[in-house]
Amino acid sequence: MDKNLDEGPADPMLHDENWRAFRVAMEENGALAKLHWSHYRQGLRRMERRHWGLVPEVPLRRALAEEAFFCATHWKKNRRIVRETLRAFLEHPLGVSRFTFAAAEYWKWASSCSPMDVSEAEHMLVRARSALETANALTRQNLKAMLTVEVDRRREARPSPISRMDNSSMPPQKKVSTARTRSAKRAPSRTSRVVVGSEVVRTLDLEPMVVGGKELRLRIEICRALPSARKYFSRLWRIEHYRIQSTFPQQEGRPAHDPSDQEILMLERDLPLGTFTGRTANTVLQRLLAELRLLLDH
Repeated sequence: MDKNLDEGPADPMLHDENWRAFRVAMEENGALAKLHWSHYRQGLRRMERRHWGLVPEVPLRRALAEEAFFCATHWKKNRRIVRETLRAFLEHPLGVSRFTFAAAEYWKWASSCSPMDVSEAEHMLVRARSALETANALTRQNLKAMLTVEVDRRREARPSPISRMDNSSMPPQKKVSTARTRSAKRAPSRTSRVVVGSEVVRTLDLEPMVVGGKELRLRIEICRALPSARKYFSRLWRIEHYRIQSTFPQQEGRPAHDPSDQEILMLERDLPLGTFTGRTANTVLQRLLAELRLLLDH
């Protein structure tokens, strides 16, 4: 599967209407990948025919191959599907960044789903790390950080053979005195680390809709999971108005201020939509909007 790491033709910019339409169509088709893989692949072939001649050939075919490979690994498809999509993807000029992300994704899939592919995935990682030396400083720094999070830390977290040994094969442990145990319980605990779990990358307010005779106002948030660089998820809020009575300040035992109408954000739990995830913010947004349209049309 070794192929060169030339950048090849660059993708068109998103202000190109044909390219933007192609990307949106591809992301909408991605909703089929989890449950209907054959329908998903048919959709990719239809998109290739529909957009042929409207966008450059190499970026078109490369984007379709990349989408198929990452969907296959993300949804943990079987070995035949993943290897088939990887071979097709590596037929195209990728450049250092694409190749490195592909190597990391292939390794994550192999380490959790297909042990017989781990050695080949490790070989791809070696090539990716070697290729990083030819990238500019900023790209090299970002990709090394991604590999640390997506590969190195996962590798360290995997249980070692010793941890899986039967307890009877472990050497006897020294008995800790009761007095020492009690004193340890009384010792002050360390302050927990503050860890940022996600960041909001896009916020969109939808136009008011009438559902069941009532006005429905929704706000969409697209969040990036940290420290991952390629995992996004959606959060849906309902915008409501409530009349609130403040408790303080008080005058003669009663609230001094009159009730006021306030706009409140509440997590939307009534609509059967759930949380959408994806590798890009736009993928998640388009999947959520498509399901929302489908739901409201019925």
